[in-house]
Amino acid sequence: VYRNQGNYEKAESMYKKSLDLNAEVSAKATKETGKIMLDLANVYVLQGKFDEAEKTYIQALSVFKENVGELSADYASVLN
Repeated sequence: VYRNQGNYEKAESMYKKSLDLNAEVSAKATKETGKIMLDLANVYVLQGKFDEAEKTYIQALSVFKENVGELSADYASVLN
């Protein structure tokens, strides 16, 4: 919602909080973790934080590769 409203700082904060909670629930990064990372990276792009976006996209790729493989739609969505 915050991203769609253009409130990127709040969206960033919520995605980071979601990643923290996800890490508390599961010691291993999951497909859901990758989706949160992808959303966070997209917010970074909207904010012009391209270095952070690139790092986060790379992390999301790694998570998707480990969880669903390189031939998955989730993995491909990060490459878009």
